[in-house]
This record gives sequence, structure tokens and C-alpha cells, in this order.
Amino acid sequence: MTDFTAKAQCSFTDRYAPKKDQLINISEFEFRNYNEDTDFSVINQWLSQSYSSYWGMNELTEDQRNLELKNTAHKFGLVGLKRGKILFYTELYHPAKDEIGEHYPVQEGDCGMHLIIAPVDIPEHRLSQNVITAISSLILEHLPFTRLVVEPDIQNEKVHRLNHLIGIEYSQIVPLNSKTAKLGFATKSQFLQSQGKVSSMKNSSKNPSLSLATSHLTTEYWHKANQHLIAKMITELSHEQIITPIKLDDASNAQAASWCITFNSDTGTSEYLFRARQYQLDHLFVEPQSITCTKDDKNQPLDAVSFILSCRHLLEISDALLPTYLEEITSTLYSKAYKLMHQNKTSAQLANASYQEIEAAMTEGHPVFIANNGRIGFDMLDHVEFSPESGQSLNLQWIAVLREKTSFAVIESLSYDRLIFDELGQSQLNEFNQQLSMQGLEPSHYYLMPIHPWQWREKISRIFAADIANQYVVPLGTTEDKYQAQQSIRTFFNLSSPEKCYVKTALSILNMGFMRGLSPYYMSRTPAINTFIANLIETDPYFAKKQFFVLKEVAAIGYHHSYYEQATRTDNPYKKMLSSLWRESPYAPDQHGNVLVNKQQKLLTMASLLHVDDQGKSLISALMADSPLSDHNWLKQYMDLYLQPLLHSFFAYDLVFMPHGENLILVLEDNSPIKIIMKDIGEEVAILNGEKTLPNDMNCLAVDLEDPMKLNYILLDIFDCIFRFIAPLLEQQTQVSESDFWEIVADSVKDYQQEHPQFDAKYQRYDLYCSSFARTCLNRIQLNNNQQMIDLEDREKNLRFAEDIANPLALFAKTHRII
Repeated sequence: MTDFTAKAQCSFTDRYAPKKDQLINISEFEFRNYNEDTDFSVINQWLSQSYSSYWGMNELTEDQRNLELKNTAHKFGLVGLKRGKILFYTELYHPAKDEIGEHYPVQEGDCGMHLIIAPVDIPEHRLSQNVITAISSLILEHLPFTRLVVEPDIQNEKVHRLNHLIGIEYSQIVPLNSKTAKLGFATKSQFLQSQGKVSSMKNSSKNPSLSLATSHLTTEYWHKANQHLIAKMITELSHEQIITPIKLDDASNAQAASWCITFNSDTGTSEYLFRARQYQLDHLFVEPQSITCTKDDKNQPLDAVSFILSCRHLLEISDALLPTYLEEITSTLYSKAYKLMHQNKTSAQLANASYQEIEAAMTEGHPVFIANNGRIGFDMLDHVEFSPESGQSLNLQWIAVLREKTSFAVIESLSYDRLIFDELGQSQLNEFNQQLSMQGLEPSHYYLMPIHPWQWREKISRIFAADIANQYVVPLGTTEDKYQAQQSIRTFFNLSSPEKCYVKTALSILNMGFMRGLSPYYMSRTPAINTFIANLIETDPYFAKKQFFVLKEVAAIGYHHSYYEQATRTDNPYKKMLSSLWRESPYAPDQHGNVLVNKQQKLLTMASLLHVDDQGKSLISALMADSPLSDHNWLKQYMDLYLQPLLHSFFAYDLVFMPHGENLILVLEDNSPIKIIMKDIGEEVAILNGEKTLPNDMNCLAVDLEDPMKLNYILLDIFDCIFRFIAPLLEQQTQVSESDFWEIVADSVKDYQQEHPQFDAKYQRYDLYCSSFARTCLNRIQLNNNQQMIDLEDREKNLRFAEDIANPLALFAKTHRII
């Protein structure tokens, strides 16, 4: 009998419960098995008191309680002792054999947990926290479980606070027989991170938890990661006309054709064979598992870095930048392997998952950029601790910064004091102010601001050492609120209080062509820009009709480092190290108490639509399958909500956003799209008319471009960077063919233009049915300068182009164009 078979035949209790007389010491507590004869009388007294009402046993008889506490094959009890006295009781159970197992896919190694602590006459500081921490350590570090599962009553705020302290992340609200519960989980890495143990790994080469950072680097996952990235390289480099695959046979899109690429270099001849389907916009949909490589006629393992080296003579990347680009490629592979290992939900399951569960499950990143997970600056443990795909919850670091050295701005309807009170609460605010006062500092002379823990540890504590020594910058510690990194990596969602603001922080890592800092000068005008754009959107009834909204960046703060301000007048990353901003949450009520999202609705970023699970199934097709709408009507509704408002902002106001997937939140009801929410306004919007009169403080929005380049904000940013990827997924997995897709797009454009004849002159000037448009090559831009791809002060300076690309809407010019 194999170990696996033996384990499968063991009951939950036989497999996991400590031996009969075993004692387990953790911290100040001692654990042993529950003994009905000696322990029931003690615990029965606790369960009969009102403070234990969430256990649901107050009204039971003594015999009924005794029966409930008995060990079974699927649950067992442990008592916790301190100095020989029973202090708490915990019940560990198999979720698959409990009603909670009906509400999520139970994994091997899941452990459910219930807890009750003895009533105490004299409160002991942090007793409850210490108890739940010890129990979590028992489950995740001492017993062979892999994940802790909890389902506390939704109203049990005390337990919710305790759960956040041990790394629990709530995924959904579930109706149970006796309560409405919050379902939450914590893995070992999440628990360790919540206790600060992830950071301490760096100081111990003997700590077995180091393997957390490399456990995904197996032959299987590494091969699949290289398969995936080489397929993407072929797709994007051929799209940008850097490489030219040769088609070897004829096949319709219903069946992939065979293709070949050959690279000749000083080290030999490399040949890649693969199968792919060809779509509009010069898009090759490559089947990753079909790729093979030979070098000088000898089979080679797939290696994405070797692929880049084989075609480096075509990439036009300098010798100085190539090593950094190769590091970004390797980091992207590292991240992909991690995602493959932890990809435990199908697209069908994600279609019914929570907002943050979906956000952590994304596996691709930007669909166009090849090196899209570089994160130069993070080490392997930082990846576990801070990457979006790790799904970790974390506490942001808070500091106080001297007001005279800081730029702070806020929207008119808010104030600094109101913002900080709403974000921290009076108790935490008092604690931070007390810390300042105890150091002889006047709290009113300082602003409080959150920063990324990595930024504090790796940058601020050293580079701002003089400012810290002079008490211009004062570390204050963390708050109890838990945050989760979003796909943009430096923006955080508040898990503890979802109605509180997103926090976006400066993060001095190199990722996808930029050092991810935030300029304090830009922070000073960000709220005003957001107010201007929000007022425009909110006062136009068309946007309200289309249910198109924006999340305002309501406040921003940036600290000016005097050394680097004096050192150079030019822009540089050292000037962008210490800034943060606060963005509205979609769950926050407005001044009238209304919210954008109600309980019947759910959120996901538009980037999520392109997610593909390990079976090749896309999330957009799973959403369509679970929606009451037909596939075609689902897509039409999506175009009404997404494309038409962007057309309106362009034609009515010369206003353009950066409408890529991570900047848009899709609101769904019954998995059908009903609203669109645009975010990341401050740095990403522009008014494409240098002659347009703007308020003085909004002149920074004006961008003077030639007409064809203005049109690229739709044809490139929407058609080429988003629709190019959606159309093949729908053709392969839904009832929407590629021709259907582009006809629905054309119909949406036509419907908008017919509804707004006042812009007829603009429709002719900016012809969306033109035969072709400029092929702007994003990877060429990154290859040209992977330190700063685009200068926001001169957006055209670094652009790179190839031959114009055929416009899919040109096929509909005769029937749809406004004449």
C-alpha cells in the first residue's frame, strides 16, 4: 500500500490529531487532546455563557453540548493550557465533511478551525491574539496542514480583527444553517508573512521556509513557463514585424497551420517549429505545446532567453541594455512558474469568485509586453511577500513627514484631517500622534502617510537617512488594516475595510519599462486633475446613461528630498521615492450614502477577461457561459459600456484615458456586464488638442498630436492592445466568431455616431473605418529604453513604428461610415 493510498484511507482525525498523550508546546501554551472525562465540565461552563453565543450552543442541554464536542472521524478537539490551567479549546475539522465545504473547492491539507477562550476576571493584554497565533502555528507549522479555513459569523468583529492578524483573507460571504459567515483562508506563507517571519527568512539560511521562494522552480513548471513565453514572443515580435515566421501549410482558422522561424547567428542556426492560427491585426495565436526547437538540427529544450539571444540582431537593443532585459525575461519566467504552481482555480470557478480572489489569480500581466514581470529590485522572498500573484495580505508602513518639506493636495470636498481620520480611526491616530509627542515633536507639524514596506526597508531607511536622523521623516509602524497588492503591484486594496481608499505607493523597482516611483510635483496636482475629469464625466448625462464612472484619486502626498532636488534639475527616480496617493474604493458610499456596487454585483478588472486557466479556458468565455445573456448579447452589452463611453470622451471632449485592462473595473450582475469604472486617472489622461482652452492648473493635460496619432488612442490602445486578444478567445470558446466580433464593434461605433450627429465633422476627420493605422510597437519601445519607455512630458519622443496595420473596421466602411 502506498503512502498516498494509506493516507486516503485514514480518517481526518486519525491522520492529523496528535497522539493520545502527546503534548505540543508553542510559545507560552501547551496543547493536548480534548478529554471528555476531565475537560467537558470546564468547557461546558464557557459554552453556556452569553459571550460564547457565536458557538450557537447557549440554548442546548448539557447532553447536547457533550455530543457536539465529541471527537469524530472528521473533527477533533484540543485544549490549550497555560501554567497547567485550561485556557482555551479549539476544534479542528475536515471542511469537506462540513457544510462549509459546499461553498468552495476544498483542497488537500485544508483545516477548519473553531475557537473559544475561557472567560477571564482580569483582562490580559493581547491574550486572544496570542492564543489564535499559537493555534495557527500549530496548524500550519507543526501539523501537516497546508491551509487554515475559517467561517466566523459576519457580525463577529472581534474575531475578524484577530483573523486579519494571522493572515486570514476573506474570499466571500456564505449562508450557513445557523449563521451568515465570512469564508476566509490563510496558507503557511500568509501566516508567516503576517507574523513578520517572511522577512526574517532572509536572516536564516537554515530556515526551511526559504524553499517557499523556489518551490515552483521545477522542471515541469519551468518548461511550461518557457513554452508560454516563447509563444508570446512569436506572437508579439511577429506582430511588430521584428521576426517573420514562414507558413508551411494551408489551414483555416478552424485548424492551426504549421509555421517555422529560423535564426542564423555566430553560434549556429536555430529553428522553431510551431502551430498557430492567424487573426486580424496580424495576430498569430500560437499553440505553446506545439513549439519545438532545434539548433544545427539537434533538438533543444525550450529556453526563452536563448530565443532572445538567437534573434538579438533583429531586436536593435544595445549591449548596455541587453543584460537588464534578459534579467527581466528571467524574472517574468520565474513569476510565470510561480503562477503555474499556484493556479488552483479554473476559469469557471473564478467566474464566481470574489474581486480580490480574481485579482490574485491572474497569470498573464500586460498582454502585449513580453518582459512584463521584471520587478528588478525584488529578491525571491520579496516576490513571495509582495507580488500580486502571491495573494498575500500585508500591513503598510506609516511614517510622519515634516509639512514644510512635503506637498499635500486633496479634493475640495475632503480635508487632510478627515482623510486621516477615515483611514486610521481615532485610536490609531492618537497612537501615532503620541509617538511623535513622546519624541518631543509637534504632531501638527507633520503629515502622516503610508508607504510600501519594501520601499521603507530597501530605499527610504538608507537614502533618507539624514532626514530620519533630523526627524524630518519619522517611522511610526503599521496599522491593523490588511492590504492586498493589485496587478499594478504598487496599488493596494484594503481587505480589512473595503470601503476605505486604495493606496498607491512609490515603489523603486524597474518593471515593464519604468521605475515605479511617484513624483511629489505630480502629487500636488493629482486631486485637481481628478476633480476636473470627474466633474466632466458626472455632468454629462450620456456617461450616466452608459453607467460609466471614475474612481477619483482624492488625496496625494509627496516628500521632497533636498539633496536630490539640488543635485539635478532633470527628472530622475531619486525624486520619486517618497510619495503616495489615496483613491476612492468602489465600495465606498458617496455623500448621500449610495454605492457604485451593491451586494448582487461583483467586480473584476477588465484585464481579467483575458485570463486563461491551465486547461486553456478563458475567464471571458466562462463569464459568458454563466450569464443569462447570449454570447453575442453579452458582447454587445460590453461594447455599450466600454467602447461607446470612450468614443464619447474622444469625440465630445478630445479626452482620452489609458483604457488598458488593469485601469478598468467591470461591474457584473449575474456575470453580465452592467457598469464600467475607470481608475488611475491622474497620470494617464490627456486632452488631445493643444488649442483647447483649459483652466490654468489643467494645462498639463493638453497634448498636441497629429490627427493620425490622436486616432491611435482608440485604434491602438483599444483595438490592437485589447480587442486583438479577446477576439481569438471568443472564436475558439464561444459562439462569437472573429467576423462576428468585429461586426459588433463596428455596430457599436455606428450606433454611437448615429446617436451624436453633432460630431459628424470629427467622424470624417478621425475616421474609425480607415483602411489602416500606425503600427505602434510597444516591445520595440521597451527594447529601445527599458529604463523609461515613455516620457509623459513628450509622449511621442520614444515611440517606435513598423508598417501600417490593416484596420478590421475597414471591412464595414461602406455600410457603417457616416458620410
